[in-house]
Amino acid sequence: MTKFELAAENRITWRGYMLYRIRAVSAFETACGKKINVGDLGGWVEKEQNLSNDGRAWISEDAKVWGNAKISDDARIWGNAKISDDVRISDNARIGGNAEIWGNAWIGSNAEIWGDASISDNAWIGGDASISDKAWIGGDVMVGEAAQIRGHARVYGTTQIYGNAVVYGEVTICGNAHIGDNAIIGGKEEEN
Repeated sequence: MTKFELAAENRITWRGYMLYRIRAVSAFETACGKKINVGDLGGWVEKEQNLSNDGRAWISEDAKVWGNAKISDDARIWGNAKISDDVRISDNARIGGNAEIWGNAWIGSNAEIWGDASISDNAWIGGDASISDKAWIGGDVMVGEAAQIRGHARVYGTTQIYGNAVVYGEVTICGNAHIGDNAIIGGKEEEN
């Protein structure tokens, strides 16, 4: 099923790339229950390969996807999210707000990314993980299961965060750290 086309009359130049607004050519319902009707406009992509025609994935509002980034399965991208380079977002992942994801990152399963969160490099975010606020994740970090990273937390290196771990506030975790189970690591929470 072809579910969208590039609306050639709706294009912008963004960071040196020509992006086109997507327009639904088939009616369907996203995994979160949003009804998409024929003719509905979505977010912005550089090329058709940025959004899979398979599954119920959708890009909406002012979200932008470019480069070799690919949105597939039942993933949903909205708000002012920006996704570029070779990022893969799949399964039932949800990305919103002003989140920015670049590099070779993979976001999947039921992961949620929102707020002003930034994810880069070879980061892997899966399970029911939640990344929010102004959290920054880079390097070869793996975040999974029901782990949460929020506030101004910075996580990089080859760190693994899993289980019900919570990392918050103005904390920095790097190197080869392993944080799991019900660990709570944080500092002062700042207003966002």
